[in-house]
Amino acid sequence: MSERDAPPAALKDIGLVRHPEPLALVHLPAGADVPDWVGGGTIVSVTATERATSILCSALVVPAKAEHRGPFVAFVLDRPLDPSHVGLLSELAAPLARASISLLPIATYDEGWVLVHRADAARVARLWTDAGFEIQEATS
Repeated sequence: MSERDAPPAALKDIGLVRHPEPLALVHLPAGADVPDWVGGGTIVSVTATERATSILCSALVVPAKAEHRGPFVAFVLDRPLDPSHVGLLSELAAPLARASISLLPIATYDEGWVLVHRADAARVARLWTDAGFEIQEATS
């Protein structure tokens, strides 16, 4: 790992946990109710704007006719999200951008999540490991 690729000192001990469940990002019309097929799983996130409703959920439950993207794999920070960690997202994004891999960040109140296409997940884990982040597999 070069100095250029090393995370700042405040970010060096931050790791990520990879969740194997395939995820999908579902597009619904603005104001749509959450469908009954959306259940539990690694993460369920509903975002509603005046233009659309989006649901992040298990790809295994999404009907084939539903407009969606994926499958994605989720990585979550291994500790509570700290808004004082300036530059964390850019440190995670930089090695992926250099490799032409896209990411989708999502945050809850105290968790930071990053979604990547399932086909890129193993490569992403290697890139982040090379950049100094520890990657663990989810245990449940």
